[in-house]
Amino acid sequence: MDKRQVEEFGNPSALAENRLFYKFADSGNSSYYVRSVLFGLEPADSLPIALTPAETRLFRRVVRHQQARLNSVGRFIDAQDRPGLWLDMGCGAGQFIHRMLQRPGNRAVGTELDHKNLAATYKLLEQAKTPPRYSLVCQPPDALPFADESFDYVFSADVMEHVGYENQRAVLREIRRVLAPGGTMILHTPNANRVRFTTVLKKMVYLLKGYNPRTIRHSFPHGHVSLVSGGRLSSLVRESGFTSTLRHLGESPAERFFSRAPLLREAWARSFILVARKSN
Repeated sequence: MDKRQVEEFGNPSALAENRLFYKFADSGNSSYYVRSVLFGLEPADSLPIALTPAETRLFRRVVRHQQARLNSVGRFIDAQDRPGLWLDMGCGAGQFIHRMLQRPGNRAVGTELDHKNLAATYKLLEQAKTPPRYSLVCQPPDALPFADESFDYVFSADVMEHVGYENQRAVLREIRRVLAPGGTMILHTPNANRVRFTTVLKKMVYLLKGYNPRTIRHSFPHGHVSLVSGGRLSSLVRESGFTSTLRHLGESPAERFFSRAPLLREAWARSFILVARKSN
């Protein structure tokens, strides 16, 4: 692995996953990769391209991790017992829209920043045979093009860590504006406390491998500019006029074990879900 590329990307292991994706993409199989990793829709034993043993192990590991994450986050979607109109803010590949629409009566709108990304999302949702009760809109999260009180639910996974600390309050205000009274907001974001801990370990490991530890910014790749702890985001949410409940995820045996101790859970959880309600 080229040291310069590692240092530019900011995370050696994330660079390896990025290269694996582009190996699929360069052979015309990017949709297969995304459907496998994010939707869990492809058989894992029928890969369309030849991979080295190390690449195969990495692919299997990425699929397992992302499917565990999809199920951990998705259960909070499933727990909302009243069908309604959902906003998926920063919908990515559309895997959570697909999850929302498995329940009859739900409808969904997804937003993203780039028209090209949304075109790919439409294609993936069609390939996944998602019920056609959705629409996609190109729009940033701090200026949503929707009327006040339009949505019963607002969902956002892996967005808050990208918007910048100075914009997080504006994003939360926009969510509250478009959410109906009594509506529910569900946020998923990485846990900054865990990132601080794993960053130290990453720097130590890759220093021994000959990388400059100062250029490995943290244990996520560049672009994660506003990571927060669960307590910090909870405070921002309450300041924005929501009542909130912080719920840590348990994606691994270690995380499930530490979830029994609040202080360890606060430090160790890989990410967290924050479920908040807008007052009537």
